[in-house]
Amino acid sequence: KQTLESKQLANTLLVLNVPPFVDQLSIRHLFRNCGKISDVMFNSKISLNNIRSTNKSHYLDKSEDINGYKVCFVVFTGPTGLQKALNLSKASDVLTLKPDSDQHMTGLKAMKQRYNESIVDSNELQEEINEFMAKHDKQVEEERLKAKQMDGIPDADGWIKVNRHSGKRHLPNNYSNDQKIIEKQNKLRKKSSNDLLDFYSFQQKESKINYLMNLRTRFEDDKKRIALMKSQRKFRPF
Repeated sequence: KQTLESKQLANTLLVLNVPPFVDQLSIRHLFRNCGKISDVMFNSKISLNNIRSTNKSHYLDKSEDINGYKVCFVVFTGPTGLQKALNLSKASDVLTLKPDSDQHMTGLKAMKQRYNESIVDSNELQEEINEFMAKHDKQVEEERLKAKQMDGIPDADGWIKVNRHSGKRHLPNNYSNDQKIIEKQNKLRKKSSNDLLDFYSFQQKESKINYLMNLRTRFEDDKKRIALMKSQRKFRPF
């Protein structure tokens, strides 16, 4: 599926009410005397979106065929071909979809032809795979460069889009990194719990009272210990 570019639109002929049995070979034969045709595209309706090109991959493109009547976009290499195609309505010649030598195969011949066409050519398949991956890698690289250029740049509304190419790199998923993350989370959790202690004023007052009571208790214990040491004559301050 693809869309027509602005340069192609100037050289494109729109054909309506194309029967289901008409394929791109028939279209090319019909306009063979008009000029060189760069592409033939079909669509179920008059729309420039999701146009199905006949120059698609034989193995990788598994899009379903259009059922019923359709529209056809015939893209010529130049404006001369388009003008000749528009003047065909004034010509008196009979236009045909197939050459006279072409005979429709039926029966066993048709079954043999379909079987031969179903056989995968490994070399042709490898070429299509290489071409597809080259286009994919080029598209991914363009998206990466575009995202890198827009990294940190706010849009018209002032928002900064976060993409997968921006920010810190993720740590590899292994046991040691998981343990480090868990320890860090535990430290943050303990720190946050300590920060929340004595948050309210009455909690602060109670903590001060408890602290003074603990000091008083320790002081009383020290007094008793000193008295006991005096009674046992083990108290030697000097």
